[in-house]
Amino acid sequence: MNEGVTVLDKGVQITQGSLTAQADRGEIHRDAKGEISKVLLTGAPARLQQDLDDGQRMQASASTITYKLSERLVELSGGAQITRGADRLEGALIRYEVGTGRYSADGVGGQVQFSIQPKPKKPAAEAGKGKAE
Repeated sequence: MNEGVTVLDKGVQITQGSLTAQADRGEIHRDAKGEISKVLLTGAPARLQQDLDDGQRMQASASTITYKLSERLVELSGGAQITRGADRLEGALIRYEVGTGRYSADGVGGQVQFSIQPKPKKPAAEAGKGKAE
């Protein structure tokens, strides 16, 4: 295929490794070499999920999801939310780095909601191991 845009309608599903996406509509953008440069997904909402190296699953949803392949960057906009384990982030725009699992967010009027769950406490018997008496 040459440079251009391919449009997909109705029940779009895309998979790349452990990264999967579902949307109502998709656009696949190709550069001058015919390589996929960007995937644009829209839906009510469009959804994305990835199994991470630490065993957790990242799940995200937004009105628009843009995956910039060369940057390995996903941008979620319009009612964007992302969960990883028990942690949850909501904002107008969320950027997710596919390779590292890192994310950042911008909110409307600067407002972002972020809920982080504490790590489980170690049992008392484990907590005292290795200490000299």
